[in-house]
Amino acid sequence: MKTVFLSSISFSAYDYLPYPVGVLMSYCNKDPEFIKSYEFLLPEFRSDALENPQFHQNLKKADFLGLTNWVWNQSYNDRIAKIYKEYHPDGVVLYGGTNVPEDREMAKKYAEQRPYVDIFFCGPSEEFFKKFLLEYPEKGLKNVIGTFTHLEYNVVQNKNQYKANGIPTPYTDGIFDELIAKATRPLTAIFETNRGCPYRCSFCDWGGVTRSKIVRADVRQVKDTIAHIMSKENVAQIEIADANFGIFDVDVDYMEFLVECQKKRNKKINLVFGGMAKNGSPHAEKIMELMYENFEAYHGRKYVKLSFQSHDKEVLQLAQRSNIKNERLFSLANKFQERGVMVDAEMIIGLPGETQEKWLQTIQTNMNLKVNHQKSFVLFVVPNTELASPSYQAKHKIKTKKILVPHDLYQLRSEIYHNSRKTGPILTNCDFTDPSQYQTFEFIYECFSYDSVELLKIYDVWFWFNTLYNTKIIRNWMLNSSLSASEQFFRFIDLIEQEKLPFFKNLLQEFRAATWNTLAKPEPVTIVKDLFLANFVVKFGFRGNEVVNIYENQDVAKSELSLIYPDLQFNHFKETMDLKDKLKLYFVAADVT
Repeated sequence: MKTVFLSSISFSAYDYLPYPVGVLMSYCNKDPEFIKSYEFLLPEFRSDALENPQFHQNLKKADFLGLTNWVWNQSYNDRIAKIYKEYHPDGVVLYGGTNVPEDREMAKKYAEQRPYVDIFFCGPSEEFFKKFLLEYPEKGLKNVIGTFTHLEYNVVQNKNQYKANGIPTPYTDGIFDELIAKATRPLTAIFETNRGCPYRCSFCDWGGVTRSKIVRADVRQVKDTIAHIMSKENVAQIEIADANFGIFDVDVDYMEFLVECQKKRNKKINLVFGGMAKNGSPHAEKIMELMYENFEAYHGRKYVKLSFQSHDKEVLQLAQRSNIKNERLFSLANKFQERGVMVDAEMIIGLPGETQEKWLQTIQTNMNLKVNHQKSFVLFVVPNTELASPSYQAKHKIKTKKILVPHDLYQLRSEIYHNSRKTGPILTNCDFTDPSQYQTFEFIYECFSYDSVELLKIYDVWFWFNTLYNTKIIRNWMLNSSLSASEQFFRFIDLIEQEKLPFFKNLLQEFRAATWNTLAKPEPVTIVKDLFLANFVVKFGFRGNEVVNIYENQDVAKSELSLIYPDLQFNHFKETMDLKDKLKLYFVAADVT
């Protein structure tokens, strides 16, 4: 009997149950031949796994170690794999997840950098994973793997797999029950009602060649999964991982069932979606209505979100979203706002084709829509996307850079960061010689439409809008102003340059320096050595200390902003905040009242 240990490490700020490896376990355990030869250890998901002695015991015990790789856990997984090989030189390391490239040349380079990994799986790989393990005892490692073309074979293998085999059911199989029972912190349970995406957005790997066809899970199985999760009081949040939840009429049925289960719980559960239907689905309004009336989302917020990414037609065309019409969602936003429902917009900063002028116009569109909050994601270069391909980058004159962030910094608690503002900078102990000691993020700093200086100007706009509108500090005055978004922004910048807003000038200078010294500086690699920049890149999503500083200097902030908005009433913060609420101001730039 061989032992298999699987791990899907969460991002340090969240505790996600290890769904990606749970589906592998569920799929394999349904095969009688498999369970004759293999047993699974309890899977791992905690971001501090290496600090747990039991985790090391499992590494020593396992004949096979499987790790799911994303941008946030890649180097941590590399470190785990190296330690495993020290414990168990003859053990077999298997890598899967979205960070494993499908492109052959990129995959070869990825594999050559990781000689301690024995086999790589691309895309959804339940069948190929099981086949590898079943053939291993007879053929041995070398003959099963063969040449590096196993990666290409795997892509073909998975093309129509889920139509035949369905989507596994780890929750109702009880795979996570022990993890849930032992949890000391609130958990997030993630699951799918379907797989695949019909869209081919350049920045996203959801709609790749092998996964463009949507395959739906059995309705009864989905409801059983929901009921099972909702019966566990240790689970504080559900995330539905579909690319386009709401695209089918059955999704309304799922939402109604979620509401039924919510009413039976002692502790209310939060609900979030990986992706909502993007083209004005007739079911979207009902789903969002049920969501708003019965659930909270991240950090206890109640809102409806609409994913736009940009409002500029050229930018959307270059992002290969021209078949997704933002305008179809405008009426939906208006309907919800008429009922008093808060509507959020999701955008991406720095898409190819973007300029400061276009970004201001996108913000103007969202202000016209009176969105409650504009969540703007920084543009990552993710493996297995069009954006990552050499041909796309050459066509659009894209230059990318790697930002290296050491583990010892970004895993520090926010409270330590908060205190360091008064005591001085905290520096890393990492010497950056071992890639498993730091995380690598890839960003675009230049393309045909902007260079580093123009990108910095785009982020100036984001600083202004995120700091003043998203926080609601002066949102109402911005919306009611006779000036356009562009005019308000340049009035703000002009007053800073005239030395009439010294407090906000200091905030902007700190933000500009952080943006330049991480994202915008034109160099192939940027090394982050202090805690402020580590949190700026990873934990706080390219936000600095600005909102906390405004809270601590409200009278000064009000006085300066009154030069632009003469009738400003500054009463948006609580008179006093405990540390927990104050820490939220670093990374939840919304609803600070």
